[in-house]
Amino acid sequence: MYNVSTGATACHSTFRAAVVDATNGKVTNASPVARTALSDTSFLKRLEGPMPATEATAAAVDYVLSIEYDIANLSPSGGTLTITAGGPCVADGQRDFTVNDVRDAWPSWNDRISSFQGFNTCDVNHYEHQVRNGGDTTGPKRSMTTMGDMSNKTTGLTFG
Repeated sequence: MYNVSTGATACHSTFRAAVVDATNGKVTNASPVARTALSDTSFLKRLEGPMPATEATAAAVDYVLSIEYDIANLSPSGGTLTITAGGPCVADGQRDFTVNDVRDAWPSWNDRISSFQGFNTCDVNHYEHQVRNGGDTTGPKRSMTTMGDMSNKTTGLTFG
């Protein structure tokens, strides 16, 4: 898990544990299989909106921006990365959050993302190189089950 607002990172052994952490305990019964969870509309609705503050988060409120997958078709078998922030994306066509270089926060995810799902009005754009250095992009999308030529090439991301 990675929070773009605070820079906090955490690794989890299961998809369910990552969701519990990303939602500050709001969602505790997610399917351990990400693909199953993402086909459950009630689960998807619970990822929208603010995640309540807890004592452990020192009154922080987080929003899930996206879940990134190592394998196409939203398959968690290669691992998932849940990205959160202190606010949602604003549906105005502008970038709200930027991760210029994934190697700064989670180096093992460089050139590893093959599919993703955005939340809280976030369209996610994946960049082949650092955001400021250009290269190929996916273009802003809410979700992609396969990223075609951009599969396993992401170094930068924007959310908006």
